[in-house]
Amino acid sequence: MDDFKNSSNDIAKNIRTIEWLKADILSSLSLLFKTMIKEDREEKVVDALASIIITVYVLGSRLGIRFSQLDIEMEMKLK
Repeated sequence: MDDFKNSSNDIAKNIRTIEWLKADILSSLSLLFKTMIKEDREEKVVDALASIIITVYVLGSRLGIRFSQLDIEMEMKLK
C-alpha cells in the first residue's frame, strides 16, 4: 500500500511540475512580447528567449525526452 501511495504522490508531483512549467513558458512568452515593445530591449529580449528555451528543455525532460533528442530535432528543423 505504501508503494502505491508513494507512486501516486510522485505522479501528482510530476503533473503539478509540468503544469507549472507550462505556465512559466506562457509567462516568459508574455514578458518577451512586452519587452519587444519597449525601446532599450536587446538584453531583456535575449534573457526572455533564454528562459523560454531552458524551460522547454526542462519540460521535455519531465516528459521523458532527452536533451540530445531535442538538440537533434532542432538541428534537423534548422536545416
